[in-house]
Amino acid sequence: GVLGIAALNAYRQKTPAAVEQPEQVRPRRKRVVILGAGLAGLSAAYKLTQAGHDVTILEARTRAGGRVYTLREPFADGLHAEAGAMFIPESHDLTMQYARLFRLPLVPVPTHQRLPVYYLRGKRINPNGGREINWPLDLSPEEKRLGLGGMTEKYVIRVLQEMGDAKSLNWPPEELKKYDRMTYAQFLRSRGASDEALHLLRLNDADLTGDGVDKVSALMVLREAALNLNSGRLFTIRGGTDLLPKALAARFVSKIRYGSPVVRLEHDARGVRVIYLQSNMHETIAADYLVCTIPFSVLKEIEVSPMFSPVKQRAIRELPYTSAARVYLQSRREFWTSEGLGISAYTDLPVMAIVNSTLNQRGTRGILDSYM
Repeated sequence: GVLGIAALNAYRQKTPAAVEQPEQVRPRRKRVVILGAGLAGLSAAYKLTQAGHDVTILEARTRAGGRVYTLREPFADGLHAEAGAMFIPESHDLTMQYARLFRLPLVPVPTHQRLPVYYLRGKRINPNGGREINWPLDLSPEEKRLGLGGMTEKYVIRVLQEMGDAKSLNWPPEELKKYDRMTYAQFLRSRGASDEALHLLRLNDADLTGDGVDKVSALMVLREAALNLNSGRLFTIRGGTDLLPKALAARFVSKIRYGSPVVRLEHDARGVRVIYLQSNMHETIAADYLVCTIPFSVLKEIEVSPMFSPVKQRAIRELPYTSAARVYLQSRREFWTSEGLGISAYTDLPVMAIVNSTLNQRGTRGILDSYM
């Protein structure tokens, strides 16, 4: 059969030992093929190996990590930037557990540097100054009185307190599903935010999620915000985020077949056969189960026999993926620190966001990363 990665993580995340302890009762040893050596595939391989199964990972690229990708060239003085995941929120339990399991050096982002700078309608605004901000917006009298913090409290924070346990396997409850049927922009308007207030409230990570607040599910944004509401620490991995997938991949040196794109899957009641390319030659591997962790944008190009159900085919065919471009600028010094600027800036320009990529790195040089 074909298993989804979600099924493998269907255990209570409140038990941190879950990534460390092998299963108490070992079932009959199974052969499992895993598609993709990103964090999903690698963590699945780790759990299955701990449970006594035999795994083989097929990875189309020549590296592990998937959407975790650290760039070390052409930057000077040993600096690096992230093309993929940059930060680990403390609320991301499973990622934190693996980072601690492999003793990766986690460096907290200083709280005082977490406040962003805004560039709005041609004006740069630094909330760190402590003065009352005159936003270049035609806000309602109440919104002017509330300010950014008050509007966030009224329109967002009060709803976050209704989210319940967003880590529960039974989440979301029925009463919250309405938020999944509206965009985040529609949610803010439903809470009373004016169009001018929305212009400001979208300048944060919400507008960098999916294809922005006009398209992304309100429930997804609210869930992430709720998880971070009471556990707001943010970490980087000293040396680069890719140290995490590298640590996992090191456990499976002989089990990962790199440069092995899959072209066809065949499955029946007895098991699964995977046909893949290795040095432009077709190879076949048979197994009891297959765990598919590759993106749908890749999966939809692979032949599957028998085909998935029509509903699954539609999901694979139509699920939208975020379109993002990142540009890196290295400077001889972090010139922005002398102005008291912190981790990021959000703008209403096409550049959208600028991040200080060297916040937790040593040396005087810096790298700014724009995220569009």
